[in-house]
Amino acid sequence: MRALDGGEIARFAGECERNRSFPSGVRRWTDGRITHHGDDFYDALLLAQCDDDWQAADQVIGSAQWECDELLGDVFFAWRLRCLARSGRLLWRNPDGSLAEAVVRLPGSGGAQGTLH
Repeated sequence: MRALDGGEIARFAGECERNRSFPSGVRRWTDGRITHHGDDFYDALLLAQCDDDWQAADQVIGSAQWECDELLGDVFFAWRLRCLARSGRLLWRNPDGSLAEAVVRLPGSGGAQGTLH
């Protein structure tokens, strides 16, 4: 490891200020720099883990984490699953209100509808 010179420190400080001021929900390290993306950046990945059958939400989250090219926590994916359900892109059912008991599926396959309150 080497010490940074004054120019490098100033450049990194400027980049940090620019990144801090940019309103993005997802920041990724890509090709040696930080890229900015909307909160919905990983929604397609989550939806790809779902199908027409009800399945445990935590299973969907775990599958998305396994397939993801970043190390993201389950809390982020759980939040995005709830957002997808609220938008109608995913059906959600949980009898006791907890994520542990929640099941999800894609809409449009018939059968009982889910609810998310």
